[in-house]
Amino acid sequence: MNIFKYLKQKNGQMIVLFALTLPILLGMAGLAIDLGNLYYQKSYLQNMADAGAAAGAMYIVSATNHIEAEAEAQKYINLNSKSDESITVTYPTTIKKTGTTYDPSTMIIVNVSKNVKTYFIQLLTGTNTYTISARATAQMTNIPSGPFAYSLFSGSSTDPLTISGNTHVTGNAHSNQNLEISGNASLLGNAEAVGNITLGGSSSVTSVTAHGNILISGSSTVSSSTQNSSNVTNIPMPDFANEIQTNAEAVGQSYTKDPKWKNSTLSGAIYVNDDVKISSNNTISSTGQLLVNGTITISGNLTAADNTNQQQLAIYSLSNANDAITISGNTTIDGIIYAPKGNVKITGNVTVNGSIVAKTISISGHLTVNGTNPISVPTSGKKSSSLIE
Repeated sequence: MNIFKYLKQKNGQMIVLFALTLPILLGMAGLAIDLGNLYYQKSYLQNMADAGAAAGAMYIVSATNHIEAEAEAQKYINLNSKSDESITVTYPTTIKKTGTTYDPSTMIIVNVSKNVKTYFIQLLTGTNTYTISARATAQMTNIPSGPFAYSLFSGSSTDPLTISGNTHVTGNAHSNQNLEISGNASLLGNAEAVGNITLGGSSSVTSVTAHGNILISGSSTVSSSTQNSSNVTNIPMPDFANEIQTNAEAVGQSYTKDPKWKNSTLSGAIYVNDDVKISSNNTISSTGQLLVNGTITISGNLTAADNTNQQQLAIYSLSNANDAITISGNTTIDGIIYAPKGNVKITGNVTVNGSIVAKTISISGHLTVNGTNPISVPTSGKKSSSLIE
């Protein structure tokens, strides 16, 4: 049979079949249009929430000061907004995700929602408006800079940094004067000095950078490179005392006498206008900053309440004494040891999971520094943010 003749005979049936299937085809096309629009609107809201949370997190001042953070979050939301969204900015009391607990004082949550009209779905469901929403949670972080980018930092321009005996450091070390490494000391990182660097004994370092001379003797080794560089300059130590004290007073954690903590869990900013002693057999678990207008003597353990959290503990002494911070005994500390005006004295079997930053550092015991660069000192670096969820 001629194919054209066959199709002509079936023409009426094709018209009927097309008429029957046309509503179904139109319905499927309409459903695809509505679902595509809902997906687009969801993505648009998520981008808006992400932008607002990421921007706002960089302006979090403290757990109780959110004015700048909210303003910045709203600014970036408005840049993407069509003015028909419902927007809320909140702050969590706790955030846990895949076993990690985050510091809520550094977090911001942005929720965005809007009503979206549909045109074809309502023929099936009877509902012509759907509410869609998006949520973003961001955390403020500081990028360590200045002295806080080092595991060991000595800020004195008149006294050398001496690393000797059984001292083992993971991370970089800097001295604003000379740097001397001897004995069995090891530095798994770069040794950097504004003045001269001297390596002796059986010490070992990864690399050496000095503005001055580099002297290597004995069986000491440099596994990577040595170089002279005029880029090694004096690095100042910033003062965060007023900011920490203000934050401590705002949350009722300002003391005129040593609180004599024992096996305590602390959080946030704390200010003590007295000498502080943390004795042996005493574990203090904390996040935040402990600012002491006096000397600090530690022979017990100081651990971060959650060592997976980048907002760890900072121990900060304002004393200019030779014993501004003294650490002895079998002691483990998670966080920053900071004495910008005085000396940090190590006399025991001490492990610091973080860094030691001071005007001068004296080591006569066994010191291990695991330079994880905890960054809980306020504005210790450039602020950044990361989306948590």
